[in-house]
Amino acid sequence: MRSQLCSLVRRAAATAVARPSFVVPSASVTANYSLRCFSTSSDQYLVVNAVGKDRTGIVSELTKLVTDAGGNVGDSQAAKLGSHFSLMMHLSVPSGRAEALRNALEGCVLEGMSVICFEDDAVDPNAVEVTPKIGCA
Repeated sequence: MRSQLCSLVRRAAATAVARPSFVVPSASVTANYSLRCFSTSSDQYLVVNAVGKDRTGIVSELTKLVTDAGGNVGDSQAAKLGSHFSLMMHLSVPSGRAEALRNALEGCVLEGMSVICFEDDAVDPNAVEVTPKIGCA
């Protein structure tokens, strides 16, 4: 079992972003090393908040702006509050396109919508650090 665990850890360490999921079956595995898996991408992360009168197509229009800039929606949350609609999205976008996307989102003329973008200082919210430290010979 230990050799299978070590093999899994080595494969996970060889990838740019790893999300290893394993259970240490016993306490006989020594705790000498740790596995840190961080993205090597140069993405920038933005939090977008859009609020306005509810209507059909808001999510689609905002998401199209993001994907056209080469970005990706990581997490999102939406709510209908009375006759208004609120949408928050956590985006990743290539660093070279982040400012243009931010300007496009904040300057977009979506019927009755107010859009604000915030930079997220996170290096990579999906980065993984495995603890306790697991040693493989």
